[in-house]
Amino acid sequence: MSESAGDLSSLARRRKQIVMIVIAAGALVFLGLWAFETSAGLIKPSDQWAYPIVIIFLCVNLLGVAAKPWFQPYAELACYFGVAFYLVAQVVLFALGPPEESIYDVANTLQWMPALYVAAFMLLSRRRAVAAASVTFLLSALALGIAALDASEEGDLRVSALLVNAVVAHLLTLLLLSLVAMLRLEFDRVSRHARSMEDAARTDPLTGIANRRALEEWMQAFEDHDDHKSAALVLFDIDHFKSINDRHGHLVGDEILVTTAQLIRSQLRPIDRVGRWGGEEFLVILDNVTMTNALRFADRVRHLVTISAHPVAGSITISAGIALCSPGEAVAETFRSADAALYAAKSGGRNRVSDRA
Repeated sequence: MSESAGDLSSLARRRKQIVMIVIAAGALVFLGLWAFETSAGLIKPSDQWAYPIVIIFLCVNLLGVAAKPWFQPYAELACYFGVAFYLVAQVVLFALGPPEESIYDVANTLQWMPALYVAAFMLLSRRRAVAAASVTFLLSALALGIAALDASEEGDLRVSALLVNAVVAHLLTLLLLSLVAMLRLEFDRVSRHARSMEDAARTDPLTGIANRRALEEWMQAFEDHDDHKSAALVLFDIDHFKSINDRHGHLVGDEILVTTAQLIRSQLRPIDRVGRWGGEEFLVILDNVTMTNALRFADRVRHLVTISAHPVAGSITISAGIALCSPGEAVAETFRSADAALYAAKSGGRNRVSDRA
């Protein structure tokens, strides 16, 4: 599994956990309200059956998310609109109810609606969240506006002012959440651009593998962390590369560099690293290997390069120098040993692998 795929999988698991926590919290809230209002004698006849239905509805969706991952998007929508329907219905019933209807009922509903807006932006995409929360707000605002007018006509200005304040507060909450969502979207865009620029600064533009800067960072990270096991530095150099450029041109030379980089990368494990050190040199960092395994890897790459003849330049050969680095050792010294081993391979006739200075 690639690193990006692993990140996406981890993000999906965290999102599922958050969704389950939100749904479970909603069920507990309704359970607490049911118990409190029943014991205090404040529960309405309609809530005596509405609370259990909402609690069961949320629990069923919670079990669905836990058992079936594909069910999660449907559960998110169902839970939001189910709770929204209940809250909006309570506001509408208050607006259309008799004048003596208890203000506690609508106040109890209104104080939970901002939490519903927050849940919309947590569970739904930005556009869906804005649309869903806006519909919920408009329906409740319309009902509250009617109730405020009725209260004003009856001379109860305190109730009228309370309802108007509730509408304004909900509107402000919705606008702030929308603004936060927009800022988050812009932040994500800037972050992606920054990561793209950072990746470009650490990538060789010709071969697409890491550049010298990235290799130096990796080597420094190995030196700074003592929990690593031994690693091998394998320094490759294309034989007679200057002659290839002089004879066939730099375009052919570039093609050979790209092909060589691809051949080296094809033999790496996910934990290994490869980069272009400079010119026709490539540095490979093999994590947790023995010298025997490093020699086998380098010779395998050497053989692949030899049999992968270029259509213009013909057969190409490559030499390699290897050195082992243990935790606590200076990586610079290990690199000098690998460079000396490469020089020995070149001096010994090229097209070979050496681990001796």
